[in-house]
Amino acid sequence: MNLLLETNLWLIAIGGIFVLRQFCIVFMAEKGRKQDLVKRLYKVSQDFNLSILIPYLDSAQLSHLIELLGAIDEQEYPAAKVKVNIVATQETKDDLSPEMLRPNVKVWTFPSFKVRYEEAVTWLIERCLAAGGTGLFVFLKPDDMIKPDYFRNVVARGFDSYAIQGYVARKTMPETPLAKVIALGKRLHNRIGNAGRHHLGLSCRLMDSGWAIKQEVLEMIPFRRGRDFDNLEYTIRLNLENFRVNWAPNVVVYSDEETPWIQQTSDCIAALFNRAGMVLRYTPTLLMRTLTRLDLNHLENLLLTIKPPTFVTGLALLAVAVAISTGNLQFGSETLWLALAGSLVALQILSAVVARCKPADYLTLFVLTPVVYVCGVLASPLALLNYVSALLADGNRRYGKRGYKHAQETRFNEDMEATRNILHQPRSRRILHEFLEENAPPDMLAADPPRRPASAPPRKPMPLAADARGAGGNAPQKPKAPTRMRLPREQVKAVQLTNGKKQVECLLKTTTTFTEEDREQYQLTLEYKSVSFSTVRYHILDQAFYELHSKLAAKGLTVLSCGSCGNFYNPTADVPGALRNAGVCLFGKRGKDVNLDIDAVTVLSPPCEHHCSMKLREQVVSEWKDSLARKKAKI
Repeated sequence: MNLLLETNLWLIAIGGIFVLRQFCIVFMAEKGRKQDLVKRLYKVSQDFNLSILIPYLDSAQLSHLIELLGAIDEQEYPAAKVKVNIVATQETKDDLSPEMLRPNVKVWTFPSFKVRYEEAVTWLIERCLAAGGTGLFVFLKPDDMIKPDYFRNVVARGFDSYAIQGYVARKTMPETPLAKVIALGKRLHNRIGNAGRHHLGLSCRLMDSGWAIKQEVLEMIPFRRGRDFDNLEYTIRLNLENFRVNWAPNVVVYSDEETPWIQQTSDCIAALFNRAGMVLRYTPTLLMRTLTRLDLNHLENLLLTIKPPTFVTGLALLAVAVAISTGNLQFGSETLWLALAGSLVALQILSAVVARCKPADYLTLFVLTPVVYVCGVLASPLALLNYVSALLADGNRRYGKRGYKHAQETRFNEDMEATRNILHQPRSRRILHEFLEENAPPDMLAADPPRRPASAPPRKPMPLAADARGAGGNAPQKPKAPTRMRLPREQVKAVQLTNGKKQVECLLKTTTTFTEEDREQYQLTLEYKSVSFSTVRYHILDQAFYELHSKLAAKGLTVLSCGSCGNFYNPTADVPGALRNAGVCLFGKRGKDVNLDIDAVTVLSPPCEHHCSMKLREQVVSEWKDSLARKKAKI
């Protein structure tokens, strides 16, 4: 019993387990090096529909993004099976003109001006999942660069894997001390951490880029990522559902990400708070799974969550040894603590040897790394202030100055004042006429020819061919112009669906087809993952909206906004005693300037200058067509 109470014995046991664990990872990384060099064979029959997700949040990365898009176009993979999805902010979307993008590139605009990386990726994943039709999701950053065989290697490794993590390397040699330390850390993370765990039969860690996952897995396990340097939280969520992340060393991504000093220190503080939350959230579950399933992968995830950086651990061990030698602390033996610190240093040297580091890398490991950490500790107060100010700014951006609770209580904003519609202003109508004259599609005039102005003289009837011949003319009969068939078109926009408590992002598809009489038919389909609500075809768009809303209302759901300019009319608005604002305004801008007696719509959010009734819109178009007729008459 006294032996079990010995502090040195427990320290030797715990420290020995940690040292043995790290040694096994390094040893297996070296032993599995030959296996990593063997490439998986790519077969044409293994083609997946790939969806490439790229967050473009900084205009300074435009040149890198163009290079990445060019590398994607040059891939040795069927271009028809590749769809590139770029999420941009309200500021960066203007940098991406349609002329510089391929047809398989789709730009999604985040509804806010400022957004963090993890928020943009999560928002983009939800929309791509709602669109469906993807075999593998591939995650890249704008400053990444890939080889022409990148997609082939992704498909070859992903054929028998649910999730893979590729090798992330540098495009150029780092110059600043901070960049050298980060580059060496990623090298050891790739060559030692991920490779060693993979060859031990454990799961790898997902990094920011260079990883791919199958769509069905991403649908079953929603993506979640806090303010961390990698996707450790989502790795844990995958492992808890028995999905391993496989190591793919031939799937190479080259990146040159540069981070300012203060920003990097602020990210370290944010990652520290995020890891603390992960420890509280996942520790009980990981411990329970480790004991009940005897799966060391869950224990490894727990150690990754609570493990501080190696330099911080070694510094703490040295500090404890010094405190014991001076008599300020009585906890174990001084020699034991020094031995543990020396073991960490030896393991770091061994890791650098296995990773084939150069002499400059050893200088970075033992000189620049301590300097960077010490400078980071000195700059931590300023970085903490920067982190707190960013949190406050993010809270104001999300919920406004009045707070989240007030925003939730006034979700429908019935008390907001309406603004005057721009279509009621003559000057705005002239501008709109000029815009329609330059950009209106030809079907707009083909479906409904311009009306003759009331002041214009009556037109003379055109003589028939028979009358012309009877009058002595021998005019040849003109061949009848063939009927121009208009192809169906589809418009897809993001909408919000709510049950009064929670909101989800869905996709609303407006399919327009044409009958033999050249009349439009509208069909609406609301999709969320594998669930969809569809309507029959109507000649009036509002009728399709009414059927869609009726189906959703039967399930207790309501559409907050949609991508159509049509009004949704409430059939019970003229019934005495009926709820006058029971309908829904389905305009994409969430209009406010409405008449409840006529439109019978619900006021949802801030005023919209573009919303108008169906009658007013038809009047604007008619005036534009009359103006075209007057111009032709003058000519």
